[in-house]
Amino acid sequence: MRSHGCQVVSETASGARPAKSYRGSRRRVRQVRLRGNGSWKLWLLVAWVVFLLCVVVPWMIRQSR
Repeated sequence: MRSHGCQVVSETASGARPAKSYRGSRRRVRQVRLRGNGSWKLWLLVAWVVFLLCVVVPWMIRQSR
């Protein structure tokens, strides 16, 4: 087995699964939160969908009667 920087390369037979690459400690990966990672456009889309489901859809149902 050889080490190249952050990746571990396994010398196995062709067709075998390669070794997993190093992605950091589990604690650091677990600390990643949704806040700060989503763009404002994503939050705008979420707000629009909530508005449609809570306001527009019930209004359309009442208008069809």
